[in-house]
Amino acid sequence: MNDESERQQRKIKIMKRLKEAGLTQKQLSEFVGVERETINAWLSGRTTPRTEPIKIFKFALALGYSHEETVAFFHPNEETDPLALRQDLSRLQQSKRQATPKT
Repeated sequence: MNDESERQQRKIKIMKRLKEAGLTQKQLSEFVGVERETINAWLSGRTTPRTEPIKIFKFALALGYSHEETVAFFHPNEETDPLALRQDLSRLQQSKRQATPKT
């Protein structure tokens, strides 16, 4: 699947969530605290949120998304599984401890 079709699939999915929540893009933008055009740009995949975390949280809350689903929506190529992320962090911490000389 190419980037354009992935963006289109994400937009279809989010529009379904909007409908299920009984919200319009305008209502969502008012709740989140951004312009309607910003919401449209997020949905189309033209941009990703570069805003305060509270706005991203409100976006997720309004649409019933978990944190992981929200990250996956905006950054589909990023790892979002908390267990996998904790394991990565643990490996990083262990390698740092091993690299630090003991005094």
